[in-house]
Amino acid sequence: MSELLSSITGSSGGFLAKFSSLSVNIASGVTGDLVILTPPAGQKVRLTGLFCSSTDIQADISIDINNVNITPNGTVVPFDNPSLAPGSAIQVGGLLTGHLEGKVNEEIKIIKGAGNTTQPIIFSYQFGV
Repeated sequence: MSELLSSITGSSGGFLAKFSSLSVNIASGVTGDLVILTPPAGQKVRLTGLFCSSTDIQADISIDINNVNITPNGTVVPFDNPSLAPGSAIQVGGLLTGHLEGKVNEEIKIIKGAGNTTQPIIFSYQFGV
C-alpha cells in the first residue's frame, strides 16, 4: 500500500461520528463525478463503504480526497470478493480496508472515468470530528 493511501486508511480511533448514512446506491448509466461528499464546516468525512453487488464489478473508478487522486482507474468489487479484480480492486469497508478519511474540511469524490457506470455501486459515509 502506498504511503499516501496508508496515511488516510484506517479501521478505528480518533473519530466521533455526528452523522452516519445508510447504504446509498449510485445508479448505472452515469459518468464523471458520481459523488462529492463535503463535510459540514469543521468536520471530517469518512467513506465507510464502497462496493458492488456480490457478482458485479465496476471498472475505471477513482477516489479523490481534497482533489488528490488516491485510487486511479481502479475497479470497485463486491464486498465479499475482491479477487474479481486482482491488482486494481477498490473496496472500502470490506476485506481490503476499513475506511477512507479526509482531514477537517476536505471532501471525498468518487469519480467514473471514460464511459458510464454499468453496474450500481453502493457506498456509505460519516461526518464527524
